[in-house]
Amino acid sequence: MSKYLITLTPTNRFFFGGDMKFTVNEKATEFTSYIIQSNKFPQQTSLLGMLRFLLLSNDTTAFDKSKQEITDKTKATELIGGNSFNPKTNNKFGKIKNMSPCFLQKQCGSHWQNIQTAPADYGMNVRFNDTVTASINGQQVEIPQMNYNPKEYREPVYLCAGNCEIKESEIFQKDIRNGINRDIKTGQVKENALFKQVFYRLNEGYRFAFEADVEDLSEPTEEHKDITAYNEQLVQVGADGSMFIIGIEKEENKQNENIEVQEIYEEQENVNGIIVVLLSPSLIKAEDLKSVRFAVTQTIPFKCIQTDVEKTTSYNREKEERHSNKYNLYDTGSVFYFKTNEECISFVKKLKQQEAFYNIGYNHYQIINK
Repeated sequence: MSKYLITLTPTNRFFFGGDMKFTVNEKATEFTSYIIQSNKFPQQTSLLGMLRFLLLSNDTTAFDKSKQEITDKTKATELIGGNSFNPKTNNKFGKIKNMSPCFLQKQCGSHWQNIQTAPADYGMNVRFNDTVTASINGQQVEIPQMNYNPKEYREPVYLCAGNCEIKESEIFQKDIRNGINRDIKTGQVKENALFKQVFYRLNEGYRFAFEADVEDLSEPTEEHKDITAYNEQLVQVGADGSMFIIGIEKEENKQNENIEVQEIYEEQENVNGIIVVLLSPSLIKAEDLKSVRFAVTQTIPFKCIQTDVEKTTSYNREKEERHSNKYNLYDTGSVFYFKTNEECISFVKKLKQQEAFYNIGYNHYQIINK
């Protein structure tokens, strides 16, 4: 088994779907809108699906590209597992063993530098030396001092080595398009069908990346015996034909260049206690939050398509997809404060116990001890 750095460079605009959808002539819900906006990062399940299809579609004994269908279910299961991601089971994905969270890279000359989402309390200088106690939902909670004004917009930022700050607007560019909702079968325009769709583009010199542990294959080509054989292929991630050039590089004894979040807090002299910063969206149960002293967080909705290799065709536009239950994940950069090491260790153990999520790049974190 080898570890690979997998990069995704968009060829054009992209759209990463979330829980919001455009709906006409149906009962409206809180997740229905005539403005649909892409997420900035793909779901880990989308990256997993892309990687599974890459392995499957390049194996001529298991998949027929001309017909876009599985021809050997046994071989397909050996390559990519029998089922897509299921939050409630111990998933097996064939040759794919685990994945890291998705992150950004910035080109610096001939070198690519990793970029990390700044912690949610970045620049707030949270201080517990003079707290105020408040009653929230019947519980007494201590509120620390911090440099934060809820009426003041704070543009999200990303950080690279040396604590270099990059504004989100320097990385992502909106691409707004108007659309018309049509019937899939007839092609006719529906009533009240106009909607606005917000795509994104990456500015030049940026790309998405993640790491994956993948077992060796059965000699994809004479020159390659691993997934580097599929380097520079076009792959689809997300909706509306979002295409990317995939880069695949085997990582052999390379130094880990991930940003150490510890550096971010070094100049905040008044911060005290133990901090956990999420490096990926994470599933956290309500009962596991009881030991948290204070938190700065944001949540995002999550659900995924459920399918298996028994469905030999790669897609079916006329049939509604079967989805998992909806979950609310704590977003990347969320910050949790603890009074003691014991409370912190108990919390992160619960994060890793969500194995289904952890193995595909969710529930990853870093501990900061001040």
